[in-house]
Amino acid sequence: MRVLVTGGAGYIGSHTVLHLLSAGHDVVVVDDFSNARPAVVDRLAELAGRPVEVHRLDVTDEQELHRLLDGAGFEAVVHFAAFKAVGESVARPLDYYRNNLGATIAVAAAMVRHGITHLVFSSSATVYGAERPCR
Repeated sequence: MRVLVTGGAGYIGSHTVLHLLSAGHDVVVVDDFSNARPAVVDRLAELAGRPVEVHRLDVTDEQELHRLLDGAGFEAVVHFAAFKAVGESVARPLDYYRNNLGATIAVAAAMVRHGITHLVFSSSATVYGAERPCR
């Protein structure tokens, strides 16, 4: 299966990429490297024993996202491209709305446009707080 992993150079994204590669999937990483280092992708390639295709891209840029997906044959998207620091989200809520909500909407719209029907979406449980039960 050809899988696009947004935020694939982040901590959880990179571990997911490695597992997908080891399961034999064709994986493409998209990351803007705002919370990750490009060297992570080199390390993934080293651990997987094969190159990892990576694109530096802010997935809120719908035009560039469509360009990447056009004719690329993706069957699934694993969406990890989000900011996660709770304290920072309180100090900069509009940045978080733009990135987290905007990226998810852009990815979903691009998936519809390109006929991609499988999505794994992840959100940090941290945003719910330790004192509240998950719903």
